[in-house]
This record gives sequence, C-alpha cells and structure tokens, in this order.
Amino acid sequence: MKYLLLSFYFFISLLVSFSQPANKPNIILILADDLGYGDIGFLGSNDVKTPAIDFIAKNGMSFTNFYANSTVCSPTRASLLTGKYPDAVGVPGVIRQDPTDNWGNLLHDVELLPSVLKKNGYQTAMVGKWHLGYSNPNLPNAKGFDYFKGFLGDMMDDYFTHRRDGVNWMRFNEKVIDPPGHATDIFTEWGIDYVKNKKKSKEPFFLFLSYNAPHFPIQPPQEEVDRVKKRLPTTDEKRVKNIALVEHLDASIGKLLAVLKENGQLENTLILFTSDNGGSLPHAQSNGKLNGGKQDMFEGGIKVPLFVYWNGHVSKGSSSSHLTMTMDIFPTICDAASIKYPVAFDGKSFFASLKGAETKDNRTLFWVRKEGGSYKGQSYYAARKGRFKILQNHPDGKFSLYDLNSDPFEKNPLDTSLQIFNELKQALTEHIASTKNSLQRNNPSTKYTLDHDGIVRGDSTVKKIAWVFTGDEYFEGLERITKMLSDAKAAGSFFLTGRLYKNPLAKSAILRLLADGHYMGPHSDGHLLYNDWIKRDSSLVSRDSMLNDLRSNYKAMKELGIQEKQLYFIPPYEWWNNEVASWCRELNVQLINFTPGTGTNADYTYPEMGVAYRSSDALQKRLYSFEHERSLNGAIILIHIGTDARRTDKLYDKLPEMLDYFQSKGYSFVRIDQLLSK
Repeated sequence: MKYLLLSFYFFISLLVSFSQPANKPNIILILADDLGYGDIGFLGSNDVKTPAIDFIAKNGMSFTNFYANSTVCSPTRASLLTGKYPDAVGVPGVIRQDPTDNWGNLLHDVELLPSVLKKNGYQTAMVGKWHLGYSNPNLPNAKGFDYFKGFLGDMMDDYFTHRRDGVNWMRFNEKVIDPPGHATDIFTEWGIDYVKNKKKSKEPFFLFLSYNAPHFPIQPPQEEVDRVKKRLPTTDEKRVKNIALVEHLDASIGKLLAVLKENGQLENTLILFTSDNGGSLPHAQSNGKLNGGKQDMFEGGIKVPLFVYWNGHVSKGSSSSHLTMTMDIFPTICDAASIKYPVAFDGKSFFASLKGAETKDNRTLFWVRKEGGSYKGQSYYAARKGRFKILQNHPDGKFSLYDLNSDPFEKNPLDTSLQIFNELKQALTEHIASTKNSLQRNNPSTKYTLDHDGIVRGDSTVKKIAWVFTGDEYFEGLERITKMLSDAKAAGSFFLTGRLYKNPLAKSAILRLLADGHYMGPHSDGHLLYNDWIKRDSSLVSRDSMLNDLRSNYKAMKELGIQEKQLYFIPPYEWWNNEVASWCRELNVQLINFTPGTGTNADYTYPEMGVAYRSSDALQKRLYSFEHERSLNGAIILIHIGTDARRTDKLYDKLPEMLDYFQSKGYSFVRIDQLLSK
C-alpha cells in the first residue's frame, strides 16, 4: 500500500490546478537532520530512492548554491528561526542537556519566526526535534508556537524509546509524554493530524516539521532494511541501513503530501525542504562528490539541498544558483506572507529568485562553530564571497583558500598569498568582532551555566570555586568542616534544612559559621522525597507546599539572626527542575545546584549500596580529573556535612587536602553570592 502511495506522487503534478492562492499561503517547513547531499534521488543518488522529496524539487525550485549556517544541528536551527547568524544569537555550537558540554544558549530577547507569523494572523505549530533549549524562556511555546509536539533534545539514543542519556525529552507543549513507535512515524502522524485539523480553518497555518532522521543512530524499521537488502543485495550492511532510514523518511513526507492533496491544501501551501547540515561520513551517509561531511567546513559539511514548492508561484522544474543560506529562509517567508520585516536580519530574502528574477548578491557569508572535545572549547571558521571560499577545518588547523567555480569539490587549495585570501580573513575577523557583543548580551550562559533554570556553574573565565555544604538529618561533620575552613581562611556556603537550623545540637556550630562570615541558605524541610533522576520533571511537591516549606526554612533561619531573604536556594536533587525554578522566582529566589560531572555529591553513598557506592578516594580522584579536563573555574562543589553512619570514609575529611591542592593551582574560594554576583 505504501509503495502505491509513493508512486502516486509522480502523477500529482498533472492533477494540481494552477489557481491563484490567497494572499497568505499555508507554510510547511520540512527540516531533515544530517541528510547528505548525495542521499537524494533528485541530486543524483544511484542507490537511494526519494520520490516524495523529488516531487517537491521537480515541481518547484531547486537551489544549487544553498548552505546550512553550520556544520551541526543547533546553530543552523537558531539561524533558521531567527534569520541571523548563529553566533549572533548565542548559539555558536551544540546545545546539550549536560551543562558541562553545552556550547550555546539562545538569546532570550530574540524574536523567532513563529512569533512574527503569529502576530500576522498565522496559526503556528512545530512537530519534531527542537534542540534550541531545555527550559523556559527557550521552549517552543514560549517562542511563538501555539502547538508543539516533539522532542526538546539533541539526538535520540534510540528511535523507538526516544531517550537521551536516559532522559525523556518528548513533550506535548510542555507536558511530558511517552509515545510508542518509531520517531519518524510519530512525527509524521502528528504533522498529518495537524494539517487535517486545519483543513477548514480560515486562518493560514505555519507548520515546522523537524525530523530527527536520518541522524545517527542509523535505525530504520526492520521491514525497510529487508526491502532495501532485497533491492541491493550486494550493498554493505551499514549503507543499506542508511538508505532504508532515508527512504523511510521520504515515505513519511510522501504521506504528508498525499493528505495535503486530498484536503485541497496543496494548492495554497508553500513547502520548503532542507537539511541542517551535511551527512555523517562515519555513518555511511553520502554527500556525493562534495569534500567532507558533517562537522566539516568543507562543502560536504555545509552545502545542503533546498527545494521550494508553491503552486502557481514557483515555476515547475526551475532552479536557482543564487548564493543562499539557512538564515535567508525567515525573510523569504515574510515576503511570501506579505509581512513587513519586523526585525533586522543577517539573512536576505530570496523571494525574488522564487519568482524567477535574476538576483545578484555580493555578500560575504560566514560560518562559525564552537565545540568541546577535540576542539577544546574553541571555534573554527569559514567564509565565502562569490567564487572564493576560505576555511579552517579545526581550531588547530591553518586556513585554506578555494575557487569553487573551478574546483567545486575542494581538491586544489590556492596560494594563500592571493589578495582575496586576506580580504576574506579580514572580513571574517570583523564578523567575529561584531558578534562578540551579541554573545555577551542578555545571555546567562556567557557568565553562568544553567540547567533546568538552575545555575550549576559561575563565571568560567575566573579561577574561583564555591564550596557548598548541605545538611539535614546527618550533620556530624559540621563542626569539623567549620574548623577546616577557618584554618584555611576559606569561604564556604551552607544550605541547611529548617529542621537543622532549629536543631539545638547544631546551634552553636551554625552561629559560628554565621560569625565567621560564611553564606547561609535554605535547603528545604521536605528534603526526604525521592524520585528517579530521569523523572525529575514530575514534581513530587505542589507549588503551595514547596513555597510554604521554603518560607518555613526562612523563618527558622531568621530566628538565628540570618537574613530572611536569601537570594539562592539549593534543592534536593529530585526537586531540581523548571517548575520548581519558576516557583522560586515568585519569592525572588534563584535555584542553584552543584556543577554536574564533579561527582562529589556521591559522598552520601555507603558500601551496602553495592555498585552505587563511591569511596572518598574515588570521588577525590574524579574531582581532580574533572579539573584537569574542564577546569573548575566558577564551579560549585558540593559536599554533605554528614552521611549515613554506614559510610565510614567521609569526603569532608579530605577537605584540607583538596583546599591546598586547588589553592596551589591558583584557585580562590568564595561564597556562592560572590561567585554569582553580577
């Protein structure tokens, strides 16, 4: 049945009338993830069959000189929805759930495409992969989408279970959901449901259908694999799976096109199809004859397909060699919808090209990507003007110069003494300088690292550490820790439950901490509520009970002479989520937590816990390793002031040694409010 459906697309063009559409068309923007330039039938693939994608290209316009704004996901998506360079809106690299390996945070005050469309009469929806933030204000609904059903994270570890490092990022608007099935099928079903629901609507709609396919893991349904194996029996297994995954994606797009045709919506719908970057070569994806692949500044990493279908407006089978980029889509859609540009774009509309006009563009285009791992938190670059392109494929590498007219596959680098090389290098330098202030503007990630709206790391440009100590029922190390800090003349920050503040056995030690100038904050009386970490978004407490609990904590602190309105609150780990963070803001309190990856929080474990137990020696070694690999600049290091008696080795006993060690490496020790002061 599916293959009969696919063959149907070859005849759609004969059936669609060329009637004049309404002023504001429906708009569907389809984004593939890591789709290689050589994995599309229309672009010359010999083994991948993509009749649905080919239909969009054959019955619309294909752009032969179109580029993604980055070599990877998040930055390109940021440019797509802002119309700006990714490094100008805070996303020079990949946004990840692990704050220690996160290289972007979308500027909060940048208006996105769906918001602009919404203000101009459009109903706005997104289905699929978001990858531009894990918490408000950078969630789809907060950025202008009336409807969101999809995946907030980067990649899925499994197309069927939809998790990333054990965390479920599937959402219906902001509600956690856990749908069964292959991700491509799920997203297609949701997209089709949406357009069906809008069939009789008088308002136009904008649907951003953002697939995670064919991003690795290369995991097509088995029946697709079997079908491709039968057709290509001598093809390598790795390649077979990639072909199957791409063809499964294409079949899904075909189903959407069929529904649009059936509903009569195809006649007045502008459809754009592209990819966020090139195909991944290690995963048997193909970029044709282009040099390189995903993560490369070579053409194979950044040159991507763009096909645009718009019945009656875009000539069938037309093409454009106009030099264009992902960020150009936003202003182009505005022109198509007769919307006056509400903001200044880095991108430039290619609407005139769609209408068949000859266009000249003498822009210099830039690519910037920042990343960790082997890139060491540094950036690498490319720039193009006309036929000439310079690129640096790794922060440690040298720049090369290519003439893409005579050498489209970048086989023969030119002499870098040519004047155009220096001109492009100078233009790139100016671009980097122009976006530097943008990366600093209104962007918490440039000073703090956040996760779920909680600060987990301070300013990473200064060698300062905040030693944070928490306590509730166990506090046997309180007096010893106080003396250790005093001997080392080191500042500490203590977050204690209201019960502990009221405990007469702890009173004298707490008063000494206060007299010595340490920071004293709340830790919540409702501490002993445990939840699986991957379910932490399902709050165990209600808003009223949590706020009342925090107020009670403040009351106990005030009775000891501690200022009631402390700015920071460290919760039990199972309370650390966006909802609790929003409740805290009602009391003008900022949620904080320890710096993930340091490992010291495991000092509560004890031998009877089996494999979960971590000795103090192991925790100390891990902390030193973290410092060596990532530094502890601005880090929040957590140690419990007391643990279960079954844990006989106490991490706090190693505090003097750790203080000496990090002090010898140039770190200073400050209170949490000093670490996070603006």
